[in-house]
Amino acid sequence: MKKYEIKNSVCTVLYSSNSHNRGYFAWPSVAQIDDNKIMVVCSGFREAHQDPYGKVIGFISCDNGKSWSEPITIANSVLDDRDSGIVYFKDKIYVTWFTAKKQTYIGANSGSDYDKDWDRYCSQISDNENEKFFKPLYVVSEDNGKTFSEIKYAPVFSPHGMVKSNENRLFYVGYRPQENFALYLTKSDDGENWGQLNQFVSDERVKNEKLYEPTCLPLKDGRILILVRSEIDGIKELYATEKESGVYDFSEMTLVTPTKKSPPHLLRLKNGNILLTYCRRETPLGVFCRVSEDEGKTWSDELVVYLSEEEMNDKPNSWDMGYPATVELENGKMLTVFYERVKYSDNNTAIKQIFWNLK
Repeated sequence: MKKYEIKNSVCTVLYSSNSHNRGYFAWPSVAQIDDNKIMVVCSGFREAHQDPYGKVIGFISCDNGKSWSEPITIANSVLDDRDSGIVYFKDKIYVTWFTAKKQTYIGANSGSDYDKDWDRYCSQISDNENEKFFKPLYVVSEDNGKTFSEIKYAPVFSPHGMVKSNENRLFYVGYRPQENFALYLTKSDDGENWGQLNQFVSDERVKNEKLYEPTCLPLKDGRILILVRSEIDGIKELYATEKESGVYDFSEMTLVTPTKKSPPHLLRLKNGNILLTYCRRETPLGVFCRVSEDEGKTWSDELVVYLSEEEMNDKPNSWDMGYPATVELENGKMLTVFYERVKYSDNNTAIKQIFWNLK
C-alpha cells in the first residue's frame, strides 16, 4: 500500500458562540450540495453535553468553506435534539438526528453550572409529546436548505446519518432508541419508504461489547461496509451481503483501529479509495484518518489530520471533542468538520473545520 501523508493542514473556527450559558455546539456532519455549496449540521444552542435544550442547527457556505452563514435553526422539537447527520440525495437535503427523552433530565439539573430549571422545562413536556419525538427523526429540504419539511420519522439513527450509493439509493445503519440498542441496516430508493430492518448486532451484544454509533459505505461489488464504534476494542468493521432483495447476511467483525470512544466516518474518494476519519478522545487529542485501497480489507497507517493544542489536553472535560466528518472538494482538498472545547470557556464548544490534502 502507498505511504500516505497529510499536507497543508489548516484548522479554523467555523462557528463559536460568546453566549455564557447556551454556547455548546457539537456532533457535526457535512455534505457537498453542489460544486461550491456545502452544508454543515450539528446540535447547538445547548447548555452542556447533556441538557434538554438542544436544537438542530445548520450552516451554509457558498464558497467551499471560505465563509459561512450565521446559524440556521433547522428543527427544534420539545426534546433534546442531538447528533445531526446530513446527505444530499436526488436534489434534496436530508437532515437526521435523535433525541433524549425528558426523563433523562428530570432531577439531573445539578449537572448544569447555569440554568437550574431543567425540571420545570421538562415538566411542561406532555407524555404524548415525549413519546412522539423520542424516535429517530429527520427533515427534508427541496430548495437547497432555504426551508425544511415538518419532522418525520426515520427507521434508525446513527450520528452522521444516511449514506447514498452510486446507484441512487440511500442506506442507513443505526439503532431504534424507542425500542432498544440493537443495530440494523436498511435501504431506500426514495428517502421516504424504507425496506426491511436487518439486525446485525443484538441488543444484548451491544450492551456486553459496548458497540455504538455505526456508519456504512456501499462498495463497488454491491456489498455494504459497516464500521462500528466499540468502547472496549476500538473501531470495528463488517460486511453486509445482499442474499435477496433487501435481505442481508453479515460477516464477523474485525478490528480496524484500537482508537476508542469515537464514531467513524467513511467517504468514497474521487480516486476510488475509502477514507476513514475519526478522533481520539484521549491524549493526544485530535483528528486522525486511515485510507483503504481495497474496499476495507486493509487500512493504511494512522495519519494525523489535526492535533489539539497541548494546553487543551489539561482542560476540564477535554475529552469532549471530535465526531469528525469529511467531504472532498472539487480542488482535491479535504474539508473535515468536528467540535472542540473553547479555550476561554470551561463549557462552550466550537464547530471547527480543517482544510487538508492527502498525498
